[in-house]
Amino acid sequence: MISVQNVSYQLRGKTLISPLSFEVQPGEVLGLIGPNGSGKSTLLRLLAGITQPSRGEVFLKGKAIHQLQRGEVARQMAFVTQQAETHEHIQVRDAVELGRTPWLSLLNPWSERDRCIVDDAMHALSIQHLGDRIWQTLSGGERQRVHLARALAQQPEILLLDEPTNHLDIQNQLAILQLVETLKTTIVVALHDLNQAARCDRLIIMHASRLVAIGKPEEVLTPDRIWDVFGVNTRTIHDPELQRPLLHFF
Repeated sequence: MISVQNVSYQLRGKTLISPLSFEVQPGEVLGLIGPNGSGKSTLLRLLAGITQPSRGEVFLKGKAIHQLQRGEVARQMAFVTQQAETHEHIQVRDAVELGRTPWLSLLNPWSERDRCIVDDAMHALSIQHLGDRIWQTLSGGERQRVHLARALAQQPEILLLDEPTNHLDIQNQLAILQLVETLKTTIVVALHDLNQAARCDRLIIMHASRLVAIGKPEEVLTPDRIWDVFGVNTRTIHDPELQRPLLHFF
């Protein structure tokens, strides 16, 4: 779905992404983890085609993403950033409806199908009751759920998520992660919580702008690597009622 070939990125003489290469497979959930400032958000912007690499190329389904029209990219990929603000007094339902924009044209105007897609997206994020609320009156967690609903309404084949559980309480964190696991789409998600990240199919570990490991969670989340990257010790706790071991940090 996405192929990253020898991509690097510099800004004002500072290297934000050192040369890296990897592929995102159809239908997988690929997690990005690493300390603050390691390059996760920058890498997501490169994958989305919002930022152009200094060197190398990002390919979307075999085509160089910078050569594609933004509408064509938006019909295949949705990107949910950590924070997105607006000074417009827009209602929640209108914000979610923006997800349908890439699919609308003079020949394909708004229809009942679009309304149903928006309804389904709002239901999936449990924000039906917020439909008439003004954006500025929402809490951080509510705004995050609206962002996700807008992305679902876009019906992308690929979903890029930058800290989707940011600002959410534990109940909503779990609900969002469970929703992500059930989506029939390819997902690249940046996460801080390593136990949440262990739910992904594969992980990329970033450190100081470099890709230091990629593989299945049990392969890359080793005590030595966690110490090298995060500077904390790790103990693995096995609970027979859980599908995966828990990491305890100290």
